[in-house]
Amino acid sequence: MAHTADTEKSDLKKRVADLSDLVWNQGDLSAADTYLSPDFVGHYPGVPDLRGAAAYKRMAAELRSALPDLTHRTITLIEEDDRVVLRAEISGTQRGELMGIPPTGLPVRRTETTLLRFEGDRIAEVWHLADEIGTFDQLGLTPPEGAGPLGQIAHTFKLMARFAVLQAKAGRAAKAAKAQQATRRQDTRQQGPQGRNAA
Repeated sequence: MAHTADTEKSDLKKRVADLSDLVWNQGDLSAADTYLSPDFVGHYPGVPDLRGAAAYKRMAAELRSALPDLTHRTITLIEEDDRVVLRAEISGTQRGELMGIPPTGLPVRRTETTLLRFEGDRIAEVWHLADEIGTFDQLGLTPPEGAGPLGQIAHTFKLMARFAVLQAKAGRAAKAAKAQQATRRQDTRQQGPQGRNAA
């Protein structure tokens, strides 16, 4: 479907910018229900195609959980016919699991390019590419530059040990959070209905 009016053209770019801001900066995942078509398909490298707004929202929730302070910055929006290209930068601190990597507490900044195809005023299909190698490098997962074969093997062993420590740390944090919740529930039960009503 070709768009000829300038207002229509700017409306598609505005819809992409609005969805990006709502989902990534404001954490409003329900915006996907408004901006994505019912038969939405998302093509993201390394994972099966996302189908429907619910799958998109799950992916967004996982990324926002991994980077709770995530910010999204639009760099470029280009529109032609029923397609918009978005080049953006995301940044945040890895506080949750990211692509199978336990929390590191390290900052991450990466650029992404997304091609979005519209049907009417809704996004029907997305092709997404991001600088995953740059992300791995920032998290200390790639061997140092110039590392020979033995250096790469040593880096792999260090990485495995680091993952074990990070996973143990994440496990202890989850256990502590669970214990705090149990203590709160027990305190609430001990107060009884009158204690809860008085509060």
